[in-house]
Amino acid sequence: SLIELKIVLNYYSFVHKNCSLIDLDKPEQDAVVQKLALCHWVKEEGTSFSEGEMLQSIVKAIRETILNEVQDSPFFSIITDRAISVGEAKFLPVFVRYVNDCIPKVELIGFLPFDESSDVDLQAKALSATLEDEWGLQMGCCRGQSIMCFGTGSKSLRKMALGFLESYPLAVNTPSESCGLAYWLALSLQNASITKVLETAEDLLQFFDQSPKLESELAKTMDGLLNTPREALAEVPETCLSRWKKREDFFDILVDMLEGVLNCLDSVSTNSSGSWSDSMSLHSQILSTALRQVDFIIPLVILKNACAPLRNCSTVFRCGNPADIICELEKIMPIIDTFSKMLDNVSAVHSVWFEEAVELATKVMGLLSYAESVSGYDSPETSYMEAVSLPVLNGLIEEMKFNFSENHLKALKVLSLLPTCNPLPILPESTEKLHTIYLSDLPEPETAEENINTWAMVWREKYQDVCPPTSISETLLHNEAKNLPNVATLLKLEILVETNDSSEIERAEENTPDQPSSLTASSSDKATTAAQVIPACSSLPTSTPDQPTESVQDAAMQ
Repeated sequence: SLIELKIVLNYYSFVHKNCSLIDLDKPEQDAVVQKLALCHWVKEEGTSFSEGEMLQSIVKAIRETILNEVQDSPFFSIITDRAISVGEAKFLPVFVRYVNDCIPKVELIGFLPFDESSDVDLQAKALSATLEDEWGLQMGCCRGQSIMCFGTGSKSLRKMALGFLESYPLAVNTPSESCGLAYWLALSLQNASITKVLETAEDLLQFFDQSPKLESELAKTMDGLLNTPREALAEVPETCLSRWKKREDFFDILVDMLEGVLNCLDSVSTNSSGSWSDSMSLHSQILSTALRQVDFIIPLVILKNACAPLRNCSTVFRCGNPADIICELEKIMPIIDTFSKMLDNVSAVHSVWFEEAVELATKVMGLLSYAESVSGYDSPETSYMEAVSLPVLNGLIEEMKFNFSENHLKALKVLSLLPTCNPLPILPESTEKLHTIYLSDLPEPETAEENINTWAMVWREKYQDVCPPTSISETLLHNEAKNLPNVATLLKLEILVETNDSSEIERAEENTPDQPSSLTASSSDKATTAAQVIPACSSLPTSTPDQPTESVQDAAMQ
């Protein structure tokens, strides 16, 4: 109930202060217990409970409330972020995306225990069992999966995703809105050199996110060094490093501004002005050393060039309008073909990439020093072609096919039902019909074709002089959608496979007055909330994650 949700949020208000119930004054303790006593699960279990039991009950109440909304939908998609550490254990944050009363929502539902050293098959089974059996997610109603497969142990996540896809073919794998397509695909490349590049880049992003002073220092030191036109960065200020990975040209930007970043890190490291703490100076020195490694610069430049075909595609899928996304679908296969041609001519393209990488490395390092592993090849160039360029290109082809399967592309074509896309009636001779992929999900499948034709006619004739709704959420709230349940269901399903859902959520909130507070915390509190909810789910002592989750939660908390 709303009362219980408010109680839970009030409880969060003191959890965020990093204090336990026993740390509160007696009047505050009594007030919390009195409020909790109103909850039905407290009445059922009695008023005598420990703080651990109280936390468990609150987490259970939150999850049950969200799952009740999901079941009413009843379709959803799941999103995972990278594992976070609590003590010596690791956990995967899991979110569900669904539509509640025509409003798209993304909610955190819990944390999956994640053992990176566990057997792949056993862990995949354990993860899926937790989602389905323990948490009660009806995976038969899942229509999308954005599973981040990064780092050690990611094979079990891929195994889980493939298992769901095999059992439920409509649970299509999709990229995440949390970052650009190139970055998302790079995360899934099982390549040690690329993993090192991404981990170093993440560390760099978090370093400059520590204070506005650091951002200002970076802005001063990189002037004149950025090849990317500044007007191209206007929408995302160049000092907001934590948001750069959402750009389709993230790796281009990182290469262009590497010298400026190093100048800034060196300035913080020497700390001649005494403006920085010892820990920040030490951190900047460690980062500066990592960025000046051949094994960072060369794989970064290779990755930048390998991802070049994705630049425009990434922007459209992350923040483009529906009409542009539909047009972009036609480019998916040509992009895969481009990767294949690059792979066929890998010797030639790699030679150019390697020359560029060596030039940059020499500029920031001086004399180059290669790892001992290079000595086993004819030349350093051959070594990096075999160890980086070949597996990266093969991996990008595999990941594009994985993230843009035939069913996913068919699902995205349902976007053409949006009024701004000028929906067309289904022709009698048409062999491919929009609704076919979701026929079993429709409330009145026998009238689906008739509904779609009526929908197309209404927007072509009745509203031709009216500005149409521009988003799925706005369209769902329109009277015409309410009169055609099949069309409304198709549009709701589309929200689950879109990769730019945060804009849908923002528009929905703008157009929906007096909505109750969401269970999710504000973006500024997301890391703290995550760290302190995990113990409630896991019975572990409260701790702060080594690396706060950012990517998916950025989208969710919006």
